[in-house]
Amino acid sequence: MPEPLMDSKQACKFLGISYDTLKRLRTHGQIPGRKVGRQWRFHRPTLEAWAREREPSMRATD
Repeated sequence: MPEPLMDSKQACKFLGISYDTLKRLRTHGQIPGRKVGRQWRFHRPTLEAWAREREPSMRATD
């Protein structure tokens, strides 16, 4: 069974960042995600790997 996708609000909470930060990262292609229709979706394991590569303040939290 594939991992569920998160919407922008869920991704912000998961990463501990604001919506504006997520939007900026998306706009500049700095965060992995896909646009599905008019909304962005994020794959949790991919975000976890991405967060591990970032500085400690961007680490994923549960």
